[in-house]
Amino acid sequence: GHPPPEDRRSTLHAMSIVDPFGVMETSANVASMKALEESEEARDAMIVLAADVHLDQPATLTALRTLFEGFLAVDSVPAMVVLAGNFSSKPFGQYPGDRDEFRKRFDALADLIAAYPAIATATHFVLVPGPHDPGAARVLPRQSIPPYFVSRLLDPAIVARVTITTNPCRIRFFTQELVFFRADLSTRLRRRAIVPPLPPPPDKELHEHMIRTVIDQAHLCPLPLSVQPVYWAYDYALRLTATPDVLVVAEDGDPYEFEYSSAFVLNPGSFGADTAFMVYRPATREAEQSYIRPPAAAAFT
Repeated sequence: GHPPPEDRRSTLHAMSIVDPFGVMETSANVASMKALEESEEARDAMIVLAADVHLDQPATLTALRTLFEGFLAVDSVPAMVVLAGNFSSKPFGQYPGDRDEFRKRFDALADLIAAYPAIATATHFVLVPGPHDPGAARVLPRQSIPPYFVSRLLDPAIVARVTITTNPCRIRFFTQELVFFRADLSTRLRRRAIVPPLPPPPDKELHEHMIRTVIDQAHLCPLPLSVQPVYWAYDYALRLTATPDVLVVAEDGDPYEFEYSSAFVLNPGSFGADTAFMVYRPATREAEQSYIRPPAAAAFT
């Protein structure tokens, strides 16, 4: 059996800290941050989540264009857009010319964002690499996409705020901690299960078993090193102590949302395969699952 889960508040109290990021060190800092969190701008904030953004597929760029136009049509600009890999439908490095092609795809993404000035100047874009994107070997935590490929995207004259980050990554949104991880965890854990998880679906979905395992173990990848190598000096980046407010596990399969202990766990689905994405509203801790409709229909559901 697993150790019992511990909610975030209990862990922080036991550790005698109020913020693992070290930004809020006193109760006065927390009160000040909560006051900012109650502002109108914070209450209206939206975070858009999309994974498997295959930039080598023209349909993906068309869907992104529809996504941006849909938000602008309702006069609503996302505070943040998190785009997770894989950023190509084919693993990087298997074909001649992949290096130049990959860079061209991100140049096209930068130009697409720049075509919508309201979004290019106000929205913070975060790019999380996938297992088949360029970078170091398949060791966790995975380093960010090398600057060579995203130099145009990092030009503040084109897109004002862009962060090319690692996998996993952590973001603090006022008082909330959000963890983003691009990995097919349910599949990998299922392959190595000694006995089938009980109860089986539909009594309990496979992703529920995965979430309970990860949260109970307080680690994003509870697999042996022979299966999943880890940079030992950076293993702390995979730990979930304290339990985050929001855990986004971008993996293959249908989208889902699930609450366990004090964590709200989300999977936005595949943008490249199904044009699926998710909108998270931090003020209400609610997630909205959406899909891009064909051009003849409305922008998105």
